[in-house]
Amino acid sequence: MRAQLRAALDQAVDERWFGELVTEPRYDAMPAEDELAESLHTLHAGATALFLAPESKLAWQATVNGIDVFANGASRSFSAGILELITTVCGEWELRDVMFASARDNAEQCELLCYLLATGCAYVE
Repeated sequence: MRAQLRAALDQAVDERWFGELVTEPRYDAMPAEDELAESLHTLHAGATALFLAPESKLAWQATVNGIDVFANGASRSFSAGILELITTVCGEWELRDVMFASARDNAEQCELLCYLLATGCAYVE
């Protein structure tokens, strides 16, 4: 842990390091390439809900430029347009019905859903 913290502190002035550190899993959370492909196909071909994986570590932070999302040790920046979606996912641990369908049909919100699948934070059914 000390080595990770030291490495993070030695990096360039990127304020996302702390969010990446605190959401870093203790295991390899990334899905296998074929599992991710299947999840993405399911997302676009009729999934009705998204669920956070119980072991996932997910957080977000509002910034001047939008929203930084931290998922299992990774980070990605989004516009403020995903704020309601990410707060719902973090609060409810799932997306269903109208909110899920709306997110799937919105380009940036769908990018967030894909990011959560790619980092192993979520799965779809």
